Amino acid sequence: MNDIQEQIVDFKIEKEGFHRDYIINTKISSMNRFMDCKMAIKVLIPKGAYIDVVNLDSSLITHCYNSPNLFDVEQPEFSNTTREQAIYFYSAKSIRKLFIIEDTLEFPVHLRYHSPSEVDSIRTINFKTPEIFISCQNNDTVIFNDKHCQRFARKIPCSCGPTKFRCSYMKLNAQPSTTSSSNLAKAEVPIGNSTWVKEIMSATFLCIFGVIALLLKEVFWQSPRSVSPSQRNKND
Repeated sequence: MNDIQEQIVDFKIEKEGFHRDYIINTKISSMNRFMDCKMAIKVLIPKGAYIDVVNLDSSLITHCYNSPNLFDVEQPEFSNTTREQAIYFYSAKSIRKLFIIEDTLEFPVHLRYHSPSEVDSIRTINFKTPEIFISCQNNDTVIFNDKHCQRFARKIPCSCGPTKFRCSYMKLNAQPSTTSSSNLAKAEVPIGNSTWVKEIMSATFLCIFGVIALLLKEVFWQSPRSVSPSQRNKND
């Protein structure tokens, strides 16, 4: 762990509206070469957002993912079932005999519908700093036998896919670079104004009632009237 010099993870949310791009740039450098290693990125998705994992594979080129729990894409932010969820990404690049690991991850993230407010017109969703993990071929013999490294050991999903097996990774202390002003990435989503909710609902119900009344009137007046036999005979 003392050999690692740089531990940088910069991240940002791009685009506007409810459908955004989450971009993570990672740089790890060491005085000794990384030998047969693999890197994992743990991303915490706040309850105000979600990932459509059904279509996620088509958006990933050099990464794969493991989502311990599916995201409920239909629920609004204020639902009791929505919560902060973790998803793990794994780089498909081979990390062998390298002093520097550089990685860029980009994937779509979607914002949930938020409840209206009488005061605010937007809500801010905060995304926390991603966590970076590394696992090398000499984990058990060198890294985790070092007392200084044992406290950084974490059990996370071993790899991509639906597997629930967990393996030992070393959690790095990766932080945003000095050019970044915050440990949070923010996304703003527009929300409705609840000040006129009662008036709007009343007007809507009145309109619906009026339309129904007009339809009933048209149906009643246009229905054929019954003709008595005596009237028929007179007409004949």
